[in-house]
Amino acid sequence: MIGGKTFAVLKAVVELSGGTFKVLDADDIIEKVEGEKPQKLELSGIIKSLAEQGLVKVKTASTETYCIQSLTRATLALEGKDETAHSPKEISAEQETVRPKTEETGRFRTATVVELEKVKGLIKRAAFFGALIGGALVGGLLIVLFKLIVK
Repeated sequence: MIGGKTFAVLKAVVELSGGTFKVLDADDIIEKVEGEKPQKLELSGIIKSLAEQGLVKVKTASTETYCIQSLTRATLALEGKDETAHSPKEISAEQETVRPKTEETGRFRTATVVELEKVKGLIKRAAFFGALIGGALVGGLLIVLFKLIVK
C-alpha cells in the first residue's frame, strides 16, 4: 500500500523528473516532499520500493544522488487510477527472467530461472561423469604401463 512518506516521495519524484531520466539530488527530493520529510537512508529505501513496484525506473542510485525516471503508472497511481500500484509485484521463480545478450544478434534472449537451474544441473553432471571417465581412462593406461614395465 502506498501511503504517507512513500506517496509524498513518489509525488516529488514525478514533479521533479517529469517522465524523463533526471539526475536528482537527495536533498532536492527531500525538500520537495510535503509533510514529514524522510532521512536520506529512508529515501533510498522508499525509492527502491517504488522501483520494485514499477512506478519509477532507477539507472543509478546512491544516498546522495539518483538518476531516476517516473513512469506513466506513477502518474496514474497519484491520480488514484492504478490500483495495482498499491501492492508489490508477485513474481514466481518460473516467471522471473534473465536476459543475457547474444553475440550474433546483439539482442536479448529470455531464459527463465528454472531453465537456468536445469542447465546448471546438466553442467554439474557432465563435469562429474567427464572426470569419472577421464580418471578411469588414465587409471587403465597406468595399469597397462605398469604391467609392461614389470614384465
